[in-house]
Amino acid sequence: LGKSSKKDKDKGGSTSGLEEGDFAPTFTLRDHRGHRVSLTEFLAGGHRLLIFFLSRDDQKQWKRQCRLLRCNYAYFSSAGVQLLGISSEEPAFHNAEVSNMQLPFRLLSDPSNRVREKYGVSPGGRGTFLINEFGVITMFFSSTETVVDHVVRALSAAACLCTNFYFFTKGRSSPDHTFEGFFQLSGLIEAEEAREEEEMKPPVEWDVEDVVKWLERVGCGGVVDRFRNNVIKGSDLLELSDADICDDLELGDHPCYGVLTAALQDLRVSNFRSSTS
Repeated sequence: LGKSSKKDKDKGGSTSGLEEGDFAPTFTLRDHRGHRVSLTEFLAGGHRLLIFFLSRDDQKQWKRQCRLLRCNYAYFSSAGVQLLGISSEEPAFHNAEVSNMQLPFRLLSDPSNRVREKYGVSPGGRGTFLINEFGVITMFFSSTETVVDHVVRALSAAACLCTNFYFFTKGRSSPDHTFEGFFQLSGLIEAEEAREEEEMKPPVEWDVEDVVKWLERVGCGGVVDRFRNNVIKGSDLLELSDADICDDLELGDHPCYGVLTAALQDLRVSNFRSSTS
């Protein structure tokens, strides 16, 4: 635990000279709702803080780190630790991501990278700092390595602050060097990322299995075989007429007919808006 190695620093880590035991540099930034957030105010309230700097160079890892922290948010809370994420993105972007990923913590905007520089984290790097209620840095890890390393180190350092603390493991044993296996085995992160990628893919580019996943998501999983047998892809789905649904797919009297036609209409509207935006 603790400070990153020289290898980590050479890869874009801390360059400020901050050490464990130093007082955390103060700052005031705006959160995803536009509200001012001050480190001094948090400390005045007796809060412990986990501050993590996100790299905008890799949006997938950016989101994965937030999701991993969200999954373990209850355990940070049990250690009396509040979370603050910082990146150079604007509040409006953060607000959308907090909503989309249902994050229980704030994301702060540091567009000039002024606070990032204070903490010695390079623009393309990631930095994680645990600060106790007295404003003292008790752990920092600064590296461009996998975001799981950042989350595991933060969990481990928070565990040292109290005894009533345990990791989000679902009772599974861990790999030797990281806890990434917990999240892969739970399926929470991977399923969410896959769903997000699928939603970003325009329906006209869907293959048959994408159509099947859409049917299951809208509550029509009982008719997926008919769509598979007719090799209906996304472009075919968008062009299905009521006659096609009733006669060719023989779904006119099926219980899911109303749900299917309503969902298909919503999909067409969404696809039209995306194609014209």
